[in-house]
Amino acid sequence: MTGSLGRVATPPADVRSIVVLRARGLGDFVLALPALAALRAAFPRARVVYLGLPWHPELLAGRPGPWDDVEVVPDWPGVTTAPDGEAGRPAAAARRAFVARHRAAHYDLAVQLHGGGAYSTPLVRGLGARFAIGGRDVGAPPLERVVPFRHLQGTRCCAPWRSWAWWERRR
Repeated sequence: MTGSLGRVATPPADVRSIVVLRARGLGDFVLALPALAALRAAFPRARVVYLGLPWHPELLAGRPGPWDDVEVVPDWPGVTTAPDGEAGRPAAAARRAFVARHRAAHYDLAVQLHGGGAYSTPLVRGLGARFAIGGRDVGAPPLERVVPFRHLQGTRCCAPWRSWAWWERRR
């Protein structure tokens, strides 16, 4: 099948759990909603965990949406804080605990919707999912499936899954 982004890959089989990183502002969250909905449509039985900022769980608690859980990303250079920000020992310990907790979840799919991936892709890869997708800027680390990143395009990486969900519904 070919979509607007080129040939659409077959999605991974047996996806039961998905983690999505988009720890940015309210407008960025709104722009991520179509991608989250596409993931839910493509994998309706999968548990979807959204990783965001402290305000995300406050806003989304008890509200319906294409997520099952919302968690806060700790201070993470280049993701939730400035890339060159000072990160002391408590922050490093919080990051290690965060990664260990999420690795233990054994995600099937990790989705990097947080920019071009220079800082966010190592975090997403560190969560240990079987398969990782997302936007990738020049020089950013690779994922199994990428969409070339361009500013304000970060939510397009799930378009292949949206196309796949549409195709499956037509069968």
